[in-house]
Amino acid sequence: MKTIIITNSQDVTVDLLINEIGTDSFIRINYDRPFDWEIKLSGDKLEIKSKISNKKYLNTDIEKCIWRKPFLSEPKESPYDDMYFATEWKYLIYEIFFLLESEGKKLLNAPIQDYQFSKHQQSRIAINYFTIATAETSINIELGLVKESVAKSLSGKQFSSGNVLYTVDVSGEILDASLWTIQSKITRSHDLTIAYVHGEIYAFELQRNKFTGVDWRKEIFKLTEDWKFIKLEKSFEANIKIFMKEAALNYGRLDFLCDENGTNPVFLEVNRNGQWAWLDLKKENGLFKRMCDVYNPKVAINDKPEN
Repeated sequence: MKTIIITNSQDVTVDLLINEIGTDSFIRINYDRPFDWEIKLSGDKLEIKSKISNKKYLNTDIEKCIWRKPFLSEPKESPYDDMYFATEWKYLIYEIFFLLESEGKKLLNAPIQDYQFSKHQQSRIAINYFTIATAETSINIELGLVKESVAKSLSGKQFSSGNVLYTVDVSGEILDASLWTIQSKITRSHDLTIAYVHGEIYAFELQRNKFTGVDWRKEIFKLTEDWKFIKLEKSFEANIKIFMKEAALNYGRLDFLCDENGTNPVFLEVNRNGQWAWLDLKKENGLFKRMCDVYNPKVAINDKPEN
């Protein structure tokens, strides 16, 4: 049996997992490489043939299906550099996933949850379980002088220039009538990021004096050694599990601001498909092993029951 991974050829995290578990366990569909496979989909029947190995697989050969990050890189070869072909190919990728999801083979999360669980929707649920940082999105309204606030992206998408709007301190700035999402500025000594993986929780904190600005993501690769693996209070873990269950998420990387050892946490957001591998590069805190189990077609995954 196989695990099919829907991603792109630049996905280093999947490279690490395949190297650990073995290539024979996987069918890797890279959206940016449509010529790697011959695919036929009809109703409830899927046939996939590798143009490299000539091996052929049916949906009955697939045990697990995992949606990673397929659309970070676009196909560049003709005719898939044309909008029509690229869009048709993208829809076929979705169709493959939804067929396998209907057969109960989905692990982690479905792509549609990008829209079903937006940042404001997250806040409406999170306020029942955590202290939250209030946010407001506005368009075509002159905001003027802003006090004790940060600006952030609602979608997480790039500008046409390729730049990304990381969270930035706009306290004391005069903001024009553009499209803004403004969040109250929270003062805490640490960032807290929590990987929730099918009922199991892995928490890490980072001293905020280790980086400049307010968003550690700008310096993520310089900080891999600075994240500290910690244990959370049982009541906090219980609230995370209830929150994720209500959100219908099997995986997520939840971000908080906190004081040392996870105290006084303030919820910021949950990324339903957030990166995680840098948190356990040495394979010593259990997160990498848990993810290997999730991806391995030979390992059954059951959510850990709530305490």
